[in-house]
Amino acid sequence: MEKIYEILGLNEAEFFQLKNGKYGYKQGVAFQGNPVLSVYYDGADDMGIHLEMTGQGCRLFELHTSINWHELFYRLVYEYEVNITRLDVAIDDFVGYFKINSLVKKKIEGQ
Repeated sequence: MEKIYEILGLNEAEFFQLKNGKYGYKQGVAFQGNPVLSVYYDGADDMGIHLEMTGQGCRLFELHTSINWHELFYRLVYEYEVNITRLDVAIDDFVGYFKINSLVKKKIEGQ
């Protein structure tokens, strides 16, 4: 578990034990006791750990670390060789960065 705190650049002392695990993990910790940024562990041998950051958790992360998103993903992939088996990303596009027609076209073209 120490490695995840190092990767995130967050203070281990600010993570508090949760009463329950989640997603098949028996245990979990939450940053500042807030489950919007939490780490679940102690699952089956092949499960590793589960880092969960909601939108609010992302903002909490940004407030308490000096690591930006680019550096975080670089560290995960190249420095620590983390095997990311699933990454769910949601973007609230109020500006219009993405147009539905162009997303459909990219999907059809396999981009």
